[in-house]
Amino acid sequence: MNKLLRIHDLTITAGEKTLLDRFSISVGSGERVGLIGESGSGKTLTLKAILGLLPNNLATAGEIYFADHETNLLTASEKQLAHLRGNAISMVFQEPLKALNPLHTVGKQIAEAALIHNTAKTRAEALRLAADMLAAVNIPDPHRALKSYPHELSGGQRQRVIIAIALLNNPRLLLCDEPTTALDVTVQKQVLDVISSLVTDHHTGLLFVTHDLAVIARMCDSVTVLKEGRIVESGPVSQVLTDPAHEYTRRLIAASTVHERPAVKLSSVPETAVSIRDVSRVFKPSGVMFRKRAAEKVALNGINLEIPRGSRLGIVGESGSGKTTLLRLLAGLDSPTSGAIEINGQPLSGGKRTKRGLRTPDGAAAIQTQLVFQDPHSSLNPRMRILDIITEPLTAKPNRVSSAERRQLAADMLHEVGLTGDASADELLSRYPHEFSGGQRQRIAIARALITKPSLLLADEPVSALDVSVREQILRLLDRLTAETGATLVIVSHDLATIKNLCDTVAVVYNGEIVEHASTDKLFSHPQHSYTQKLLAASLNLRGELAAKHR
Repeated sequence: MNKLLRIHDLTITAGEKTLLDRFSISVGSGERVGLIGESGSGKTLTLKAILGLLPNNLATAGEIYFADHETNLLTASEKQLAHLRGNAISMVFQEPLKALNPLHTVGKQIAEAALIHNTAKTRAEALRLAADMLAAVNIPDPHRALKSYPHELSGGQRQRVIIAIALLNNPRLLLCDEPTTALDVTVQKQVLDVISSLVTDHHTGLLFVTHDLAVIARMCDSVTVLKEGRIVESGPVSQVLTDPAHEYTRRLIAASTVHERPAVKLSSVPETAVSIRDVSRVFKPSGVMFRKRAAEKVALNGINLEIPRGSRLGIVGESGSGKTTLLRLLAGLDSPTSGAIEINGQPLSGGKRTKRGLRTPDGAAAIQTQLVFQDPHSSLNPRMRILDIITEPLTAKPNRVSSAERRQLAADMLHEVGLTGDASADELLSRYPHEFSGGQRQRIAIARALITKPSLLLADEPVSALDVSVREQILRLLDRLTAETGATLVIVSHDLATIKNLCDTVAVVYNGEIVEHASTDKLFSHPQHSYTQKLLAASLNLRGELAAKHR
C-alpha cells in the first residue's frame, strides 16, 4: 500500500516537558487510522504538527513525510505547507467557532477554499460548489446558509460548515479532530457516511481523532492508543477494541459503556422547580442594512413543560431544533417572545441588559441557576486566569468570599472535575484557557458552574468535548451533585447513552416543538413519535459497531 503519511519518532516538547514522545505512525491511501486517548494525550498536537500549525512555544523533533514530497514537514517552509493545507491535506477542527471567521459569511469562507486552490475559476462557480457541499453535509436551506454568518448558525451547523470546507477540494489525506462532537446522532451518521464515501470513492487516507470508541469502530481499520504522549497499544480495530492488551485501553473501553441509571421515584406530589407555559421564541432578522430582509425564525413554538424539583430532564433533538434556545431562556440570558417561565415559583424576568445590549441574569438567578455551555472556547474569557474564571460566579453571592477561600474552592473544583496531573493546583489556576486542551477547557467550564452548588443546573452538551473516561467522571459528578443537594438538572445532549444514564425523563424537540415527553424507560423502550424512533435507530454503540465489522 502506498503510504501517504509517514511519521517517525515525532517528539513535541514545551520547555522541559515532553508532550508527545517518539510517536510513529503511517497512513496509506484509502487507509483509515484512528487515534484515541484522554484529553492532553497528544492527539490534536499530532494533527497540528502535520500541517505546521503548532504554537511557536513548542519544539519538535522527528520526521513527517507526505506522499512523494521529499521535504520533512516539520522543517518545510510556510509556502510549501500553504500549498498542502486545505488542498492535498485537509483538517476538520474540533471547535467550529474558533476555526470560522466571525466577520465573513459562510459562503465566502467556503468559496475562499475553492478559489485559493483553483478548484473553481470564478466566484460564482465557487459559491455553487459551496452550496453543493452544504447540501452534502445536510445543512437546511444551503443557499440561505451561504449568506449567514457563523453566529447565526447552531453549534452543530457550524461544525458541518467546517466539514464542508475540508471536503471541498477532495483531499488525498483527511485529518479529523473530533469531527462529529457537536452533532446530533442523526446528522452524525450522515456526516460519517459522507466522510466514509469520500475515503472510499477517492482512495483518501484518513487519520481520525475522537473520544467516541463507537465512531472509531465504525470509521477506522486500525487504531492507536495514546496515554500521556506515548503509544501504549496499536493494531486492528477488531483486535484492540475486543481483546485489548494494555490496561489503559481496557479502562477506556469499560468507560465507554454507559450503564442505564435505575429509575428514581419522586414524591407522589413533587414540587415544581420549573414551569414553562406556552413559551415561544421568534428571532427577527438583524444586520439587514446591506442584505435582503430575511424571514423571521421561529426557534420555539408553544412549549409547555413542568419539571419537578430534584428531577433530571434530558432534552434531545437535532441541531437548530431549539434545545439551546430553551436553556438560554431558563438561564435568564434571553426572554421568550410569548409565554411565561417560573423557577421555584418565581417568574423569570430574562435578566437585565448591559450597556452593550447583552443580557445578564439578576443576582439570584446567577447564584441558584448555572449553565454549562456547549463550546468551551467561546464561554471562557481568554484574558482571565483560570482562578478568576472558576470563581466568577461567587461574586454574585451576598456574602463576600475571601481570597484564600476563593483559591481553596477553585482548587477543590479542579479536583472534582478531574483536572489534575503533574502540575499543582496553584499552577493550573494561574494559567489561561489557551494553555489547555478542548476537553480540559470544558472541565473548567463545568467547575465554574458547580462552584455555587446551584439548585438548578442547566447543561448544554456538557460532556461532548470530553474523552470517555473523563465523561464517566463528569457524569458521576453530576449524579452525585443532584443526589446530595437535591438540585434539578436539565441537560441537552446528542449522546442518547448519556441521557439514558443520567435522566429520569426525556423531552424530544423537533422544529421548535416538544413532540414527545416521557420517562426515560418508556421513551427508550417504546418511542411513539417517528422522529424519536429515527433518533434511536441512528444512535451508535461500541458493541453494535464491532458486531457489524465482524459481519
